Amino acid sequence: MLLTSGQISMTISSAVVFIFTSLLFLSGYILQQQTVRNLQSVIKPPRPARVAPVQDSAPIPALAALEFGDPPGSKGHSAFQSLLNLGGPPGGWKKMAHVQVVSDHMRVCSSIMLFADLHRHKSKAGRVLLYPKSWSDGEGLEDEHTDPLLVTSRRLLKAAAKRYSVVLRAVDSITETVDEKSLPPGALSHLFSLTSYNRILYLSAPGLLLNPKPLECLFSKRSHSPVAGLSDGGAPPHRDTSILLIQPSKDEHRRLLDAHRSDPALSSHHLLKAKYPTLNALLSSPAMENDEAPFFVRPSDLRAANTLQNATTFLSLAGFVHLGDGRLPGPEYDIPRATFSKASPEGAEARKVWDAVYSRFREERMDVCGLDLEPWRGL
Repeated sequence: MLLTSGQISMTISSAVVFIFTSLLFLSGYILQQQTVRNLQSVIKPPRPARVAPVQDSAPIPALAALEFGDPPGSKGHSAFQSLLNLGGPPGGWKKMAHVQVVSDHMRVCSSIMLFADLHRHKSKAGRVLLYPKSWSDGEGLEDEHTDPLLVTSRRLLKAAAKRYSVVLRAVDSITETVDEKSLPPGALSHLFSLTSYNRILYLSAPGLLLNPKPLECLFSKRSHSPVAGLSDGGAPPHRDTSILLIQPSKDEHRRLLDAHRSDPALSSHHLLKAKYPTLNALLSSPAMENDEAPFFVRPSDLRAANTLQNATTFLSLAGFVHLGDGRLPGPEYDIPRATFSKASPEGAEARKVWDAVYSRFREERMDVCGLDLEPWRGL
């Protein structure tokens, strides 16, 4: 049977339409699959490769903070992510916590300011504040009308719990201390009692948290020691309680509590020295040269930073600036300019850091606590 020219033309036209329709369908399908894969990669990014753990025998260099705080994709950001991906902190971020201890009303705001900075930086670690049980005991309620400091402290504690998800814990045996570099006597044992956490990081207030990321890398530090503290690089190295990384333990809590009860006047510094003579070094000496910035900065470090070249860079990279200074009464006080200038560093850039930190502390004190500086009547 012979096909007519009309039938042949229709067959060819149908074949062409079929071919182009199939090609159009295939191209649409391929484009759809690519779009789906792109969306999946955005919603659920691939798991980062595991890296070698930090060895317990080597302290994390203080100047390593220079490698952190950079934008995604940069060398510094990759270094920070590598530390965070050491299998993650032991037990995950829910098992990590930043802890503050207050023994007097003047330090309450300073501790809450630190939690406010952690909240602003979206820290994943928990937040715990230990305070004297007497502040919340029933017999202390009648003091509210006669003790305005107690009223303010209770207001600030409630605000911290509500705004910054701070866990408040009233404890016994916390007495006041005049040493701003030391934990209040008895407080060290309470830190070890926080066994719902695998690691806790204590920073001594008052101070200013500029960049929590370098400090939170410490949660991933592999260590078999129950406590690691600050090292000055000396021989033998001096340890203080300005910053502590602790692995809570019921046994250690009981041991330290017994030691405190046997000698209530024993300071936390001497208690650490007696019970942990081989205390692990958490950080190496925080010396500052050029534009390098350590995890933890003390006033004495700023005074020695004569070669610091860029205050702006330093403020963007440094971790925590501790403002407990033997030459000044504290950042909570309205210090006369002449006294303040006399205690400030000699280096021009270091002085800029000094001025900026104290100015920012005053602003945050007002923003977070609604408190201005306290009047100072001299030493």
